[in-house]
Amino acid sequence: MKTIIICCLSLLLLPTIPARAQGIIGKIEAKIGRELTTNQRRSIQEAAQKEVRALKAEQDKFVVAIAGITKLPKEKIWEFMPKIGGNNAGFDKNMIPKLEKSLGRSLTTGEMEKIRAADKAKKTAMKPIQEAFAGTIARESGLSKEEALALLPKIGL
Repeated sequence: MKTIIICCLSLLLLPTIPARAQGIIGKIEAKIGRELTTNQRRSIQEAAQKEVRALKAEQDKFVVAIAGITKLPKEKIWEFMPKIGGNNAGFDKNMIPKLEKSLGRSLTTGEMEKIRAADKAKKTAMKPIQEAFAGTIARESGLSKEEALALLPKIGL
């Protein structure tokens, strides 16, 4: 009985980890075959929160660019954006049909070029953010940076 009470109390004392961080932590622990320490979990959690903020900032820039190109309201563009941590079927499958439906017409060649340039700029800006997060994962878990990067798409980051 004492063991159960102590176990339950210790669970209450563990830091709360957001669902997104729990996902990556679960993937890391499955990959390394052991649980991370509390400090390792905290470090990865903090890095995940920092990454989400940085990725959101890049998405904000992208939304402003697309709104400028299409003249659609930013709020409408945000509706079309895949959520950070969510499934992303790819730019052409996610965004282009939604933009065209909302516009009531096909995008022009010029609009497509500008949209693709904005998408490329967003991806270029996001790459070092993801690499930094993978570096934290590698440092804390013992995985290689390449193994850590390979985990990211599996959880939607």
